[in-house]
Amino acid sequence: MLADLLPDRWQQILGSLDLPAPLVQAEVTEGRAGAGAFVETRLRCVGGGADTREVRLRWVAYEGSWRVREARNVPARLPEPVFLAEEYPRVEAEHWEAMNRGELRVQRCVTCQTWIWGPRHLCPSCRGFELVFQPVAAEGFVYSWTRTVQPFEASMVGRVPFVVALVELPHAGDVRVAALLEPTPGEADPAIGQAVDGVFVSYGDQDRRILRWRLRDRADEARTEGDDRAH
Repeated sequence: MLADLLPDRWQQILGSLDLPAPLVQAEVTEGRAGAGAFVETRLRCVGGGADTREVRLRWVAYEGSWRVREARNVPARLPEPVFLAEEYPRVEAEHWEAMNRGELRVQRCVTCQTWIWGPRHLCPSCRGFELVFQPVAAEGFVYSWTRTVQPFEASMVGRVPFVVALVELPHAGDVRVAALLEPTPGEADPAIGQAVDGVFVSYGDQDRRILRWRLRDRADEARTEGDDRAH
């Protein structure tokens, strides 16, 4: 299998996959032309005790042959948040507790009305201490984004690649809130200014929920230069 991987990526690829151990058998179950110059295949990996995993491989032309450039487990799974203690950090608690109810709340200064993210004890604008969390529509526009392909800790194995989108909230003074972007058909790259909606998905075993961004399909709802911005 190593001979099928790009020489400069084999460690990254193997480290990102959740494979059965020991791996007893691997069988190609599907192949098709992918986006651009890619060819995609599906691999059924069988381990001891009939432990089975499905893997999607993306192949690219390399020195007169084909090599695997990207791989991920199927179905795609996103990382889940990890809190170091059972309780939320006090300054952020109201934000996370509201999220568990399916609501986005963003901090705001009572004195100068400045929207604040991330949560803090002191207003960065007027230095006031009276800060509250107000409900905000979970929708906005992509300000920037980044794709992570390397699992930096054990909990990410089998859950890469994933995209984190920094989203501008027009109903909260254009403050920017980052969250994972839910997989979209074809896993197309998001466009800067593209409209997104927030969804709240369950995770873990404590009935908690987390915000994720989801791209809208309607291109005419993307933000363009000159659009009015709500504050």
